[in-house]
Amino acid sequence: MVNKVKLKVAHIGCPYYPYLGGSTKRLSNLANKIACKDDVEQYLITPSLSDSKKVDDKYFKCVLRNRKVNNFGYLKEVNDFIVLNKIEIVVLHNSRVLLNWFLFYKLRVSRIKVLVEIHSFRDDSIFKKAVNYFLYRMSDAIVHLSKSSKDYMAMSYLNNKNHIIYNGINLNEEKIYSNRYNVDKIKLCYLGSFHDWQGVNIISENVLKLGLEFWVINEIYLIGDGPELVNVKNKLTPLIDKGANIFIVGWKGSGYVDEILKSTDFLLAIRPSTVATETVFPLKIVDSVNFNIPLICTNVGGLKEKLDENNAAFFIDKNEQYSLAKFLSNPPSEYDYNKKKNNLSQLTEKLDTWECSADKYVSLFYSIASENKK
Repeated sequence: MVNKVKLKVAHIGCPYYPYLGGSTKRLSNLANKIACKDDVEQYLITPSLSDSKKVDDKYFKCVLRNRKVNNFGYLKEVNDFIVLNKIEIVVLHNSRVLLNWFLFYKLRVSRIKVLVEIHSFRDDSIFKKAVNYFLYRMSDAIVHLSKSSKDYMAMSYLNNKNHIIYNGINLNEEKIYSNRYNVDKIKLCYLGSFHDWQGVNIISENVLKLGLEFWVINEIYLIGDGPELVNVKNKLTPLIDKGANIFIVGWKGSGYVDEILKSTDFLLAIRPSTVATETVFPLKIVDSVNFNIPLICTNVGGLKEKLDENNAAFFIDKNEQYSLAKFLSNPPSEYDYNKKKNNLSQLTEKLDTWECSADKYVSLFYSIASENKK
C-alpha cells in the first residue's frame, strides 16, 4: 500500500501555547481537527516561547519558537526551518510577517504558496494601507474570520481572493447552563485578553460607575491577561478593598473557568467602535453559544454578525460611555433573559463547527496548491 503524500503547511506569526488568548484557541482548534485527517502535515513558527514543548507543541509535527518572529527583518532560522521541512504553503498571521515574507523569503522559496489570515484590521496610515494593498494582491488567498472583514477587504483593498472561515463551535461539548436567573443578584464574566480595544477599560469605568452598593450584591469576574491588566487592577482595587465582589484572576485553566461559568448570567464584550471591532468575528460569540450564556455587547459590526439577526444577545450603545452601567441598573426580566437563551441555543444549528471550518481550510490548501501544477 502506497502512503499518501501529505501537503506541508506552516503557520507563521500566530501566538500559541502556553499563551491562552483567542488566537491560540482558534489555531489549536483548527489544527486539532486537521491533525485528525490524513491530508495535511502541519508546522508552526511562533513568537510564543515554552518550557514544556512536549505539551505546548500539540497538533504540529514540528514547531519553531523564536520571540523575534513578528519583528521586522530576516531570520535565518526561519528560512532554514521552511527549507528543511519542505514547506509548500505558508499561512501568515499578521501584516508584519507578510511584509517580511515578500521582502526576505519569497525569492528564496518562490514555489511556496502564500495564504494570509486576517485576525483583524487596524486603522492604518495611508502608507501602510498602500503597502498592504500590494502585499494582499501578491498573496494567493486571504482568509477572513467574518463577512464584515471580507467586505472591508473588498471595499478598501479591492481584493477578490477572499474566503471566510469562521471560528467554530463545539457541538460535542456539554453545555454549561447557569443557575436560574435572578434579576436581583446577577453574575457577570469577562473572559479574554486585556487590550484596550477589547473594552476592558470601558468595563472598568462602568464597574466604578455602578458603585460599591451594586457590587456588594452582584459580582463580576475578569479572567485573562494583557497590557491593560495593571491599569484595570489599579482602577478597581480601591472598590475591591471595600468589599466589592470584583474578582480579577488572570488566566485560568478550563476547570476553573467552567466552574465560574456554571453560575454566570452574562458574558461581556463591551468593545469600542474601531476598524478592528467592526470587522472581526470574536471567539466571545463562540463562547456564548458553547456555554449558552448570553452576551452583553456593544453594537459593533463584528459582534452583531450572527447574533443580531437571531436576537441572541443583549446589545448596548457603542457610542454611550456608560451604556453597560445603564443596562445593569435595570437588568432584563427573567422572561426576556430566557428568550435570549433560547435564541442562543438555536444558533448551534446555524454556525460552523470547528470540524467544518477545518474542512474548509484543507479544501483551500489543496485549491491553491493545485495552482502550482497548472
